[in-house]
Amino acid sequence: MRVGLPFATFMLSINGETSAEGGKAEIAGSDESGRVSRLESTLGRVNQALVRLRSREEMLERVCDAMVEYGGYIISWMGWLNPRTHIVVPAVFSGQVAEEYLSAMRITVDEDALGKGPTGSALREGKTFVCNDFQSDERTRPWWDAGKVAGIRSSAAFPFRSKGVVCGTLNVYSNEPKVFGEKEVSILEEIAVDISVALDRIDEEMLRAQSVKTHAEGEERFRGFAEAAEQVFWISSLHPELILYVNPAFERLWGRPVSDLYRNPRIWTDSIYIDDRARVTEGYSNWTLGIPGSRYDVEYRLVKPDGDIRWIADHGFVLRSEGNRILQVGGIAEDITDRKEALAKLQRSEKRYRQALDNMMEGCMIIGFDWTYLYVNDAAARHGRQSKEKLIGHTMMEMYPGVEESEVFARYRDCMLESIPQKFESKFVFLDGTTNWYEFIVNPVPEGIFVLSLDITDRKRVLEALMESEETLREAQSLARLGNWRFDLLTNKFTCSDELLRILELSPDEFGDTFEEFLCMIHIDDRAYVVSVYKKSIEDRVSTHVSHRVLLRNGSIKSVVQQFTTFYDSSGRPVRSVGTVQDVTSREGTWER
Repeated sequence: MRVGLPFATFMLSINGETSAEGGKAEIAGSDESGRVSRLESTLGRVNQALVRLRSREEMLERVCDAMVEYGGYIISWMGWLNPRTHIVVPAVFSGQVAEEYLSAMRITVDEDALGKGPTGSALREGKTFVCNDFQSDERTRPWWDAGKVAGIRSSAAFPFRSKGVVCGTLNVYSNEPKVFGEKEVSILEEIAVDISVALDRIDEEMLRAQSVKTHAEGEERFRGFAEAAEQVFWISSLHPELILYVNPAFERLWGRPVSDLYRNPRIWTDSIYIDDRARVTEGYSNWTLGIPGSRYDVEYRLVKPDGDIRWIADHGFVLRSEGNRILQVGGIAEDITDRKEALAKLQRSEKRYRQALDNMMEGCMIIGFDWTYLYVNDAAARHGRQSKEKLIGHTMMEMYPGVEESEVFARYRDCMLESIPQKFESKFVFLDGTTNWYEFIVNPVPEGIFVLSLDITDRKRVLEALMESEETLREAQSLARLGNWRFDLLTNKFTCSDELLRILELSPDEFGDTFEEFLCMIHIDDRAYVVSVYKKSIEDRVSTHVSHRVLLRNGSIKSVVQQFTTFYDSSGRPVRSVGTVQDVTSREGTWER
């Protein structure tokens, strides 16, 4: 379970003192030394579990089990604080009466009756809370009845932290009063600290690498291709589903401002003709869920605001992390209304069909069963780098020696011999060694096959440029030990590069997607200063840099130099910040906590 903090919350400094309040008392009795001895043994077993286990849930379960089995407590449980609801949610527990006791329990961190008990007070104040007389302490009154049934006479709560921020508590209960003496509390506080260290070790998540400078260059190169294109290029995140980029062609094709789509991504699907919408959304869902065999390659009708209906062909592609996890999806949507209308005309009139084909932007060919070109329009001749006169009446093998070994010929043959329509993309290598990419739609006709071709070379170059920039930025940032991050101020979405996570020594499943979690990695003594520099850079609209330390999960400290800048919309509102983080520890040394 991950605890996310709103931006305002992490700015609040939480007192990390661990001195017990609310009932620490002098403990006397012959059993005290025995309890301390058991706890010291329990501490050793807990530390073994914390070091050995990699699963957060299994680690916490083992700690609770050790508290009951070796520490002698009747109940042990751990709970997480939900910072939005202020409710404490039990995560793991141990003890024969634990489940019954916890089932009806409600605890908050508010200043009310449900928040003034051991757990709520420990979370709110960041300090140990001891109650050595559970059945008479007014602060535990809401739980007297349940505690009496469970046999609880005393209890204690010990806060633990994630990246320096209180996020949960270790809670233990005894069936004897006045059992929590100074030595027992000290050992239990040590266990809580060890839990915090272990959580920091396993509580980050790795994302793809992107250097800000290299990414900006790659993004600019992509935009240069995309913004000049007639097709609509789009890129979207999945969780949450947001439009990250769409080129200006969207306004021409959809008839709506690009800004409307950014604000409301549903405009895309809401504009699809009602009879096509379910089919398109189902195909998109199957594709993004990774269902085997699914792909996003659809045609549908688009209803523009003025009532005009256009046919759209939408082709999707996936951007994945190094671990093959889907990071983003994108696609290319184009107006195929002319193509659709031309094909419809074919069914109504051969003459009108041929006239339409001659004037189409797409290439159109009819190839006979002996592989002779029977009909070729101007666009198809351009695609084949030949004149219509040279092509018509000659076979493919005569015009393109060796074509029999190509994928294009194989797909043509499948359609011709088996009468199975084909739709595919393929590159075609010409005799001079140059290569172009085409999209083909092949259908059987009485004369042989009808081929519709579209030159997609520019589209492929856009995608290749995008992929090349991704690879280049990974290599550049690794050599420079320069990580980067991107923070969307409107959605609170935070992403960072693989190199930054390598600097922070985190694994792929150990980092969240909020700015607050990143800030929690900054050393507590430097955090307020870094935040103030960042806020001032936004107010002054300047790029700036700051040197500070980061605290790693293993307790070591690194020195870094962080540089960031912020982008604004046309109204002057800040919308996105980007930054780089360079590891300069080798210049300044490494600290050990």
